Amino acid sequence: MVAWSFFRGSGPVWTRGIPKMLEWSGRERYFCPGCGTALLFKDLSQPGIYEMTTCSLDAAETVLPNDHNWTCDQLPWLKMADGLPRYATYTPPL
Repeated sequence: MVAWSFFRGSGPVWTRGIPKMLEWSGRERYFCPGCGTALLFKDLSQPGIYEMTTCSLDAAETVLPNDHNWTCDQLPWLKMADGLPRYATYTPPL
């Protein structure tokens, strides 16, 4: 399971190194070129919004969830009992 945080803008400014980008099906996925860790996701049909893996953020523990999205891809045995709104695909606009 991966927690993603949504942001407005074209993407972050990288302060060290350049991530590897893989474009597939109208989407861009960015990874650490050294270890392969997922860092960033952009759906080109949603300009002005990007997603970063929450665990890659400085002070990730301060980023609290608002909802669950892309639950259409959720494994059937995963049960989230936190009462947050759930969306089959994207969250409503930021």
